[in-house]
Amino acid sequence: MLAGFALIGGAFVLFRRGDRKKALLMLVAGLVMFANVAVLVAPTPNDLPPVTESRTNAPLK
Repeated sequence: MLAGFALIGGAFVLFRRGDRKKALLMLVAGLVMFANVAVLVAPTPNDLPPVTESRTNAPLK
C-alpha cells in the first residue's frame, strides 16, 4: 500500500514538472500495486485467505 501511494504521489510530482511519460508509467505501476492488494484481500468462497499454511506445505502430486 505504501509503495502504491508513493508511486502515485511521485507521478503527480513528475506530471507537474512536465515529464508526462514517466508520470503515466508511475501512475500505472501504483494502480497495479493497489490491484495486487485488492486481489489478496478479496474474499474467497470458503472465507479462507488465498494462501493458507496447509496449502503452502502440501506435498506436490
